[in-house]
Amino acid sequence: MSIDLSTLSVAELKTLARNVEKAIVANDAKRRKKARAAMEKAAKEFGLSVEDVLTEEAPKAKRAYKKKPGPKPGKAKPKYRNPDDAKQTWSGRGRRPAWFIAATSAGKTAEDLEI
Repeated sequence: MSIDLSTLSVAELKTLARNVEKAIVANDAKRRKKARAAMEKAAKEFGLSVEDVLTEEAPKAKRAYKKKPGPKPGKAKPKYRNPDDAKQTWSGRGRRPAWFIAATSAGKTAEDLEI
């Protein structure tokens, strides 16, 4: 479609410009509506709304259970003791201490070193 703009008057050009702008806005609105419908369909497949997908943070889950009382996490009780120095103990967590490695390589078992 080709329009010879040189043959149009200023008033006709202004009318044409307004009509073009309205057509652009209408076209954009139609595209946005179509895109939103596609987004809603995709989000619905996951059980979400478009707003849920577009929020920065996911809502925090509510606990369905009460926390059981018990010891607070922290330092674990010793499980192994160095037979040469009773002050040296190890809980069995983390990296093995040098005395534990030396004792096990010397023939002792972990059961021998238990407290």
